[in-house]
Amino acid sequence: MKPLYIIFVLVLLCSILFFLIFEPQYDKEVFVNILMPSGKELTLKQSETIDQITKGLSHEKTLSDYDGMIFVFNQPQTVNFWMKDMNFPLDILYLDENKVVVEIFSQVQPCQVGSPENCPKLKSQNSNIKYVIEIPSGSYSQYQIEVGKKITW
Repeated sequence: MKPLYIIFVLVLLCSILFFLIFEPQYDKEVFVNILMPSGKELTLKQSETIDQITKGLSHEKTLSDYDGMIFVFNQPQTVNFWMKDMNFPLDILYLDENKVVVEIFSQVQPCQVGSPENCPKLKSQNSNIKYVIEIPSGSYSQYQIEVGKKITW
């Protein structure tokens, strides 16, 4: 009986050690460096869980620590973004699974406080959206982003 108990304790300790070393990354902030067509490299905060995608940049005061946000979806799909609870305007880029820009929404303004029903939704015309990038308003032209151009990372 003693050897079985020792094996059980060792397996339990190894399991705890494994989870401490390989801690799940669910709530950790992940950043991605991407290269724009202009050659400028940006650091984007990555969102891929439902909670992260739903929150996006809502309630953020500025983008002081990074250049924008990238949303990663499990599979290509039609997407629907809006500017609820935003504090500043954005350029929003919809990319396909090959990281090619397929739609651009420029200088999208935040929704007015207290009127989410008047908040425009930016539904993609394309059902093949795998990535969405949000960057400061007006910067898409500065980075030479156009429909059909590829963004790399």
